[in-house]
Amino acid sequence: MRRSLLRALVLVLTLAAVWSAFALVGGTPGGMYAVGVILLATVLFLRLKPRRDHEAPLPDRPWNRKARRIQELEGQVAQAVTELAARARTIEELRARVEQQTADQRVLQTTLQTQLAALAARLRSHESELASFEQQLEGAPRVVDPTRPWSLRA
Repeated sequence: MRRSLLRALVLVLTLAAVWSAFALVGGTPGGMYAVGVILLATVLFLRLKPRRDHEAPLPDRPWNRKARRIQELEGQVAQAVTELAARARTIEELRARVEQQTADQRVLQTTLQTQLAALAARLRSHESELASFEQQLEGAPRVVDPTRPWSLRA
């Protein structure tokens, strides 16, 4: 409303200045003054034209090619922002999954190392038992007669 009052005031002052230029000065100089006043009023009108609020949506004017193009571009930007947010979520999920798998791998590796150490200890104990059995067998008397042939029927 304030701008429209200013525009009306500029219009009234322009009319008064043009009339006074012709009435008081007259002739060609008065016409030149009138043209200057009209140019000044035009510049003021252009400065006082309403400006678009960048946060407000564009008016729906299908005949305005520029407005349609801006709406298309805003839609593309919104789609790109949505896609970017989805990709960021996917990246975060994948990072969390990689961290979880790394932690699981460390736990599994330590478990396998402890199991491997336990198996190596058991193998050494079995080797010592086997060595003691072999010593006992070497020291034991032979019960089987080696000259006698083996037969499953006898």
